[in-house]
Amino acid sequence: MILVQTTLKTRKQAEKIAKKLVEARLAACASFWQIESVFFWEGRMRKEREWLLEIKCSGKIYPKLSSALRKLHPYSLPQIIAFVPKKASADFSSWVRQACD
Repeated sequence: MILVQTTLKTRKQAEKIAKKLVEARLAACASFWQIESVFFWEGRMRKEREWLLEIKCSGKIYPKLSSALRKLHPYSLPQIIAFVPKKASADFSSWVRQACD
């Protein structure tokens, strides 16, 4: 199981992408919440509200998920970061793998 994170400008974008990934069985589950980000972009520092989208999927399908996320994402340079949890319950990890494979 892996966790994949990306950020989006609006709640609508986060929800739309979450639904598409789950419907395509590229994600077992996707959660999103509002955050504030400070970052350097196009020569200046910025502070913006964004939506963090966290996607739970199997590591086996990460290449397909990453490719789909790039196509669906409105940003020219989307944040796509994958984390492998050090520990997760076996039954939850099994559900994630089954839901995505």
